Amino acid sequence: MAFPSHRHFEQQIAKELPSSLRRLPFRVDMALLDPRPDPKDHRGNPLYVYDPGTGQVSTEPLEECLDLLPTRLIQFRIYSPDHHHDAALSQAAATVLNKTPTSLESNY
Repeated sequence: MAFPSHRHFEQQIAKELPSSLRRLPFRVDMALLDPRPDPKDHRGNPLYVYDPGTGQVSTEPLEECLDLLPTRLIQFRIYSPDHHHDAALSQAAATVLNKTPTSLESNY
């Protein structure tokens, strides 16, 4: 599934700004994050899971549990030359990010 680019979000946020700020220079940065720990990474402390059915502690069931977590998160950051219009940019970004994508809207 294709995810919109940072340019798409810049355009959408600009449309949501008050008309007096539509030419405000800003950039959107999208940092991809994977929030799941890697159970196969043995460099750090192992992640143990207690199984109440067997009374055992193990790292085995962890992969199955982690498969249920979101695979990717995206951190949105907005950069502008100064902080004079942070509130307006924040409000416009919240409006854009909280909209239901057109493909998911229903006719009900």
